[in-house]
Amino acid sequence: MTTTVSQMTIEQRKQAVGRLQTRLVRSLVLYAMLLTAAAALVASIYSPGIDQDPRRLIGMNAVGTAVGGCLFTLIFLLPVLRWIGSRAEESRILPMWLFVGMSYGIFTVFLIGASLPFVFAFHINLVDFRSLGKLIDDLIDSLFRMPLSAFTFGVFALYIGFIAGFIYGIGAWFIDMFNRMNYPHAYPDPWIEAIGDMLPPTRRWASAAAPWLSVVGPWLVVLAIGGTVLLYAATGPVEFLSRFRLG
Repeated sequence: MTTTVSQMTIEQRKQAVGRLQTRLVRSLVLYAMLLTAAAALVASIYSPGIDQDPRRLIGMNAVGTAVGGCLFTLIFLLPVLRWIGSRAEESRILPMWLFVGMSYGIFTVFLIGASLPFVFAFHINLVDFRSLGKLIDDLIDSLFRMPLSAFTFGVFALYIGFIAGFIYGIGAWFIDMFNRMNYPHAYPDPWIEAIGDMLPPTRRWASAAAPWLSVVGPWLVVLAIGGTVLLYAATGPVEFLSRFRLG
């Protein structure tokens, strides 16, 4: 049985909020990383010639591009999500999450582009390592090439960023909603409350399922949406996926 507000001590409430914060930030970060990896794979599809079919990166090139984009995206995203997670019990309506998602989507494609010179530098030195000095020289050179790479890559991948941002906003709203379902002092979501008022059985079902939905729900959303998008980006028809690039 769920502990009521009056039964919770201050320490219990702090622990409950702490669990909400940790689960919210971790699930949102993992969700963003899956979508960023998918965006990186789709945006890096290239056409070698006019009469040749588009090709996707494979092997270490694909892994390096996805990992580099995820690491650079964390620079922007992690402080934002930690700030959001500091008030995990508050309700954030769908338009706010869509705004966060679109901001993430636009920034992430530019950050993926910014990471590419460093990815190539590490890849070249991994394949043909000569000296530590050569690696440092390549990394310094990557630092100067980073702004141009971010701009050229990001501009052609803006459409992909908008799609990733929209998907992120929708999924994050569900993650946020599921996460605080079992916290008795959470602020209700006005949209969900309106559905509960119209459909009383829905409210009763949600109340009964809240204890396990609060724990499992966020991760199910992450895996169901984020995992599906990444799998499709890695294995879907390259001719179709290449159309999402602007050039």
